[in-house]
Amino acid sequence: MVVTLAANAWGVVLSLVCIPIFLRTLGTEAFGLVGLFNLLIAALAFLDLGLASALQRECARSLTDMSTDKARELRELACTAERYFWMVALLLAVAGWWLSPVIASQWLSSSALPAAEVASAVTLLSLALVLRWPTGLYTNGLIGLERQVSLNLARIVFSSLQWLGAAALLLLVTADVSAFFAWQAIVGGGMTLWTGRAFWRHLPARKGVATWQSLKRVSRFSLGVGASGILAFLVTQADKLLLSRLLSLESFGFYSLAHSLASGVNQLVGPVATAVFPRLTSRLASGETRDAVTLYHLGSQAFAAAALPLAVIIVLFPTEILALWTGSAYAAKAAALPLALLAAGMALNALLHFPQLLQLAHGVTHPSVYANAVAVIVYIPGLVWATDRFGLPGAAASWLALNVGYIAFLVPVAHRLVLRGELMHWLDTSLLRPIAIAVTVAIVARWLWPADSPSPIRWLALAATYCAAVSLSAVAAPRLRHWGWNLIRRAPRAP
Repeated sequence: MVVTLAANAWGVVLSLVCIPIFLRTLGTEAFGLVGLFNLLIAALAFLDLGLASALQRECARSLTDMSTDKARELRELACTAERYFWMVALLLAVAGWWLSPVIASQWLSSSALPAAEVASAVTLLSLALVLRWPTGLYTNGLIGLERQVSLNLARIVFSSLQWLGAAALLLLVTADVSAFFAWQAIVGGGMTLWTGRAFWRHLPARKGVATWQSLKRVSRFSLGVGASGILAFLVTQADKLLLSRLLSLESFGFYSLAHSLASGVNQLVGPVATAVFPRLTSRLASGETRDAVTLYHLGSQAFAAAALPLAVIIVLFPTEILALWTGSAYAAKAAALPLALLAAGMALNALLHFPQLLQLAHGVTHPSVYANAVAVIVYIPGLVWATDRFGLPGAAASWLALNVGYIAFLVPVAHRLVLRGELMHWLDTSLLRPIAIAVTVAIVARWLWPADSPSPIRWLALAATYCAAVSLSAVAAPRLRHWGWNLIRRAPRAP
């Protein structure tokens, strides 16, 4: 988990450093295309029909049963899923090349960028998506096989190339958005090649072919995850999808800016979830319920202690953070309220990962499908109305309201289906305590805020506030505190 946390933390640091460079060198409209790129990355996730999640689960289950037949079945599933992914990638490449002029002229609204330049950027954007997309399949397989260390070291290398390489390109060579997406295509293709080679090298079997039967074995689980993923995309990405059509590229750029910063809260869930899911799956599969309970609460509390204080600080200091980050008072004023609302929603959405992981580890998918189906019916019309009535803050507030509803429904259902009697403990230690502690620390920091001090002093004040809130939240979390104390007691003593 330490390497995974380091990889995610490094990704957050890179985005904090590089996004202001992208915004300044490309301009707000071209930065809106970068926001569209991130939206389409999320959009492609639902095309896997749940196969990546099914492969991860089967790889994790294979850790407790490495028989020859199971290994062969796993390799057949991997071959079949890989063939499907690359067939879809080919179709996406053709569609992106064909539709790019239409998207540039009919969907996107640009006043500063020529239509031909936007069309060229959209074509290269599509190529970058296609070359990057199969990485998701191989990454899920490596996580299931518990190869997180090598995977995350590779993520550090490729994310550095992706962000720092793009920043150097824009600053030193050309401030052209097409060049930006060409670089993303090169790095994305390299990451796909590396993860694919690593995944096949670590599979337990050496023989296997693509078979229809391998899909039938996981069809119920994968289709459940796939249906939930499609609905989740319609819900979680509807704001950006609609805003990219309804707003100018400049306004969409401001929303993308706020969303990029708020998503830093979600980045912290990755390392904990990546470490917890394979082990949680194997514990439940082998009937070790007590160990599963401990692991589940430990993961939830570790994430809550790290991410909820960050969300609270962003909610209480949105204008200050944006002004420090971008150096633009105009951008800070335009994006501050959407940022605060999005960060609160992101924190709840990320915290929801652990009840959902609990269900997936147990093989249960239908509660998420039902919840997302209802959310599509209610949320999307509400989003359209709120955006039309209140603009960007209305869209961000809709996202927050959606995740309050998810927490109210899915968290109780997950505990009732898999771990009865654990709901109140989860709410107390993973939601209420860290929020109360973080709010208290942040209010004190707000009162002591050095408004007229130089930028480094204000950054230091934010960092000190975050460290204090995280430390107190970790001490207040019983499983996390016990785990940390055991680490300290087992540490080697100096002679």
